[in-house]
Amino acid sequence: MIPDCRDHNVIPIDKFSDEKYLKGILAFEVPRCSEHQQEKIRFYCTTCSKLVCRDCAIVGHRGHECLEPKERLNITKQNLERAIQSSGKAVISVQRMRTHVNSATTSIEKQIANSEQKVDQQYDQGIERLKTDRNKLKEELEKIKTKQCTPLKRIKDKATNWTEAMENAQVVAKKIMTAGNQWDILGWRMILQTPLKSSVMMRLL
Repeated sequence: MIPDCRDHNVIPIDKFSDEKYLKGILAFEVPRCSEHQQEKIRFYCTTCSKLVCRDCAIVGHRGHECLEPKERLNITKQNLERAIQSSGKAVISVQRMRTHVNSATTSIEKQIANSEQKVDQQYDQGIERLKTDRNKLKEELEKIKTKQCTPLKRIKDKATNWTEAMENAQVVAKKIMTAGNQWDILGWRMILQTPLKSSVMMRLL
């Protein structure tokens, strides 16, 4: 059984690769109604701003102004051209705004970068000043330490020397006592005389 192709667009086989021919066919192709699949779109309802078929115009759009496509086409083209022009102006306006935003963003980023650089410079300078002040304070403290500790070290050294001399004298005195030589015992004062004199000097310091 051969299907009914009376309402179909029949394209010759040799035209399948002809893009211009196919575009021409599609330009004049009439879509079918979404509510009545057997009917093609035939009118434009100005009341509802909707494409309708014959059945729609009779049933669902009775009393509405339904025009044939050619009667509405010029008006629709004009509206479409105005919409394209309006959208073009909007695109230009948005592009200008985007350019302005990019410029403002770049300017802000540059200002922030400069401010950060200044902060870093001030920080480095502050650190250098603190280091200089610290070194000066350490030098002053070292001078104070030297001034105060040098006399104490001198006393400490003398005390150490006296202690060693006295300990040596005590060792010798004990050996004399152990040996029991009367002449050595009688001369013990000479052994301890030098450390004792140093002891007097220690008390005078």
